[in-house]
Amino acid sequence: MVTKEKQINIRVSEKELLQLEKRAEEKGLKRSDYVRSLLFNEDTDSIANGMQLYIVENLEKDKAFLKERLAESQKTFEGLLIEFKEIQKKANSLDQDLSLEKENNVQLMLELNAEKNKGFFARLFKRY
Repeated sequence: MVTKEKQINIRVSEKELLQLEKRAEEKGLKRSDYVRSLLFNEDTDSIANGMQLYIVENLEKDKAFLKERLAESQKTFEGLLIEFKEIQKKANSLDQDLSLEKENNVQLMLELNAEKNKGFFARLFKRY
């Protein structure tokens, strides 16, 4: 696209401005593009079609980019899901180990309390 650095100012009535904006909108053009097409006898339909083609091309590029990002995000998600499942397995294993340890501690506490409740001589002459 050519950069437009120069400017032309013209005065119009409110009514003319509204008509100009309406016609530009009907053609799907910016006001300046519409006026430029009229000044240089360009076909406003071809300009509108060109702009639509440009928009469609950009949308296609955006669509491709978003598809790539989606695929990357899905791979990342799948990796995180696998990692989560592994951590969950480890947590379950640790939970089972903790439960066994608690059971062992309870059993030891019961044995210790039983020993405490025995008299001095019974503990001294314990039979094995």
